[in-house]
This record gives sequence, C-alpha cells and structure tokens, in this order.
Amino acid sequence: MASQYSVLPNGVLPVVNTNGIDLGTFRAGRLDDATCNDLLELPGKDFSWAQTQDWFSTKFGSTNQDIVALLGAHALGRCESKNSGVEGAWTRLQSSFSNIYFSRMIGIGVPSNNAERNPWEQCTGVNCRNNVGVVDIWQNTQQEILLKTDVEMVISPSDECFAFSSPGGVPEAKTSADGVPSVCPLNDAANGAGVFEIVQEFAVDTETWWAAYSSAWQMLVDAGHENLYEPPE
Repeated sequence: MASQYSVLPNGVLPVVNTNGIDLGTFRAGRLDDATCNDLLELPGKDFSWAQTQDWFSTKFGSTNQDIVALLGAHALGRCESKNSGVEGAWTRLQSSFSNIYFSRMIGIGVPSNNAERNPWEQCTGVNCRNNVGVVDIWQNTQQEILLKTDVEMVISPSDECFAFSSPGGVPEAKTSADGVPSVCPLNDAANGAGVFEIVQEFAVDTETWWAAYSSAWQMLVDAGHENLYEPPE
C-alpha cells in the first residue's frame, strides 16, 4: 500500500500537465507501517517558513530549494474548511501543475484585474470572505489564498506584513485598512536565507522548477526505505 500511494503522482501529473514533468524512476519495496504514529506530525496550516524548513530538513535532509520546489505543488487543488479549517485555492488554475503558484506571489505572470498587481491582504475577520476567524492567511482580489509558509518564502517574518502588492515583481509593503503601516522584509540573500530568489527563479523558469521538484520528490518518497527496487515492466 505504501508504494501504491508513492506511485500515484507519477500517473496524475502527466494528466494535469501535458508537457510531462519527469518524476524520475519509481522504485517499489516500501513496507507498510502498522501504526502510522507520525500521522499528526505533518506541517500545519499555521506553520511559519522556519517551522516548515526545520520539519523538512530534519525528516528528509531537504534543502531550501527542495522545500520551495515541493511547495509549488500547491498549484494543484484547493483547501477545504472541513479538512483543514481553511477554504480556498492557491491559484485559479487548480488543475494545472504550472509555476503560476510562484508567479502570483511576486507579480510576474498573470496580472489581476486590479490596477495594482496582486494586492494581498491578511485576513482580519472583516475581509476574510470564506475564512472568517482564520489567522495567518492572506487573500487577493481574485480570492486566491496564501498560508503563512507561502508568504514567508517571500516575506519573513510576516507578522507585521498586513498587506503587500507586487508591482514589477518585487513585493512592497502596503498600509492596512486601519492605517497601520506594514513592515515586509524580504526573505532574500541579503537577510541570509535566499529563499525569495528561489521563488523568483521558479516564477520565470518552469523547467528549472520541474527539475528541482523531481529531485526533491524522489528524495521525499525514498527517504527511510531500504532495498527499494525498480519493478519489472
């Protein structure tokens, strides 16, 4: 069963992406866990970038590039409140495994109908639409969502960043509805992490993202398993 779950994306992604991302060679031989004790240890919707980075690097040895690449899978599907407490999709193209997830965050690519590209505002309880009472979630005029981890790949820490826009592809702070100025420091090389630069690269180069995703995915599904083998055709 464990190997069956691992092989599913190899069949799904070529369907949603006709260009055909290569996830590498599938290897079988995983043993099912009788208890699934770590089921509740998945990254939560309120995780900061630092928490997400620590979780992936500790469990899988993932680099920042691996983690950013894997988070690009948010381009597919949507959140449902009955499952996660959050309602909404990261992109309007929920069945396209494209780099629009990255481009929407930094304003490169598909512009919004607003004169100001990609104005993101933090949910405050008044402007939350389908997410009343949810914190650490940002929404734009097209009702796309970003969770705290998503935002903090670009802006970190995000606690003081109530709203931001992305004219010209570089986020800049906006003043929130109550007139309080936002402070939005980039999570870039100048501040040590260099994560924003990875987002920028994936936003303009789909093939670079696909290659990074494939490598990170292979590491993810093979981690902790020994004696894996390529099944006969």
